[in-house]
Amino acid sequence: MESVLNYIQQVDFAILNYIWLHGHTNWLDSFMITITTLGDSGVIWIAVGIYLLWRSEYRKTGIAIVVALALGFLICNLGIKPLVGRIRPFEWQPTLQLLITAPQGYSFPSGHTWSSFAIATILMLDKIPRRYWGLGLAAFIGISRIYLYAHFPTDVLVGMILGILIGCISLNVLNYLLTVYGDKLPNCINDYVNGGMAPAILHQKFNNDEEEIENMAKSEIVSASLDNYYTEK
Repeated sequence: MESVLNYIQQVDFAILNYIWLHGHTNWLDSFMITITTLGDSGVIWIAVGIYLLWRSEYRKTGIAIVVALALGFLICNLGIKPLVGRIRPFEWQPTLQLLITAPQGYSFPSGHTWSSFAIATILMLDKIPRRYWGLGLAAFIGISRIYLYAHFPTDVLVGMILGILIGCISLNVLNYLLTVYGDKLPNCINDYVNGGMAPAILHQKFNNDEEEIENMAKSEIVSASLDNYYTEK
């Protein structure tokens, strides 16, 4: 087992060192620093969650984002990170000059990555407008952590997998709880949560009414045609 872990570490360093020595340019440095800053402490995703909570039609998605960030923090930051205790790659290279302020805490898994992919997964599953922008941003944030020597590639890979799982679990558990226990919630909470469902319900009702009117019109046309036919006969 130890030999496998050592091999993974060697591959991680090979990728990191190749990118560090051959993949850096001035404009790419600036771009990656900006991208990774958006993911600091999950700021961009907290902002997305607040915005969706404010929009009544996306409120349930906003709640799922809050649940995912809390769940991920408990599992990854308070659970896996101290349990594994993997130090960051730049700590192995004391002479390395980082382009960003040295991150604190353990390396595995990447916090920037799990939080980004958890939220991107929720946006994709709920089919929120511009969801592909969120997915693209999540991918770039993960890449930036490797590019800036802040995380090993395997930290980012596992962070991505955990983030997808956390996003799926959070959204599905929330949907289940609302389905099973939604009618037991106080009216004020129920109204707040279901604020996002009203437009969809109204839209569906409008479509149903429109279809019913169309069917009635067709029936009247057929009936009128039959009356004319028998009158002529």
